[in-house]
Amino acid sequence: MFKRIILFSCLFAACGRADNSQAKSVDVSYDTAGDEAAMSELLRNGDEVKLAAKADKAIENMVFRAVFELKKKGLDKDAVAVYSEYSTKFSGRLAAMTLARVEGRLGDIGDYAPMSEFLVRLHTKLLSVLGQDLMDFTHLEDIKTFNYTIPVVFHFDTIPDGAIDLAQYGLHFIPFSGVTGYWVTWGVCTVATYGMGAVFFVCTPAALIVKHVTVKRLAPPLSPRFYGFFYPQ
Repeated sequence: MFKRIILFSCLFAACGRADNSQAKSVDVSYDTAGDEAAMSELLRNGDEVKLAAKADKAIENMVFRAVFELKKKGLDKDAVAVYSEYSTKFSGRLAAMTLARVEGRLGDIGDYAPMSEFLVRLHTKLLSVLGQDLMDFTHLEDIKTFNYTIPVVFHFDTIPDGAIDLAQYGLHFIPFSGVTGYWVTWGVCTVATYGMGAVFFVCTPAALIVKHVTVKRLAPPLSPRFYGFFYPQ
């Protein structure tokens, strides 16, 4: 395991932490080694419920970032509406539905499908407000990736039995895992560096490192384990 540390230096004045008459230097660092290890353990353990819980956390962090961006544009009512719908209808549901499936309480996870509608509306709203360039810059375009990979990864009832082979599953599972790694790391880093004045400059590159490691090294060899659970032969 390589140890990667993101170090960012700036002036307090430039980062919004002091007045212009007294600019001071500040170093903010974040070590991604723990996040890489956690993501590796999550995938290697093959625990479907824990994976779903991490996906829920990733979605929660995306929603928080989306709300932040909407408020920056002065759209407070839209921000409140987005968070209210998420928190009352969709928060934690993927893990709950996956647990029910593991315990044999449901034949399929298909009634979780309404979340896709929520993500479609959220992505469409953000795209109209922020534009494609800012969606890419903030990585909120990942909302669309999640929307189209989750049904395949967790085998919603919209996906017929036999429709997905191992190769197709990998094409969905690997980017899904990368996005999960990115947004879970981003959330942890945001909390860890809160109040230091450079959170987005530090946490985005840190999260990108974990995403890269997940996509290139962790997820590909473990895709068959989850495929075997969600698509039993």
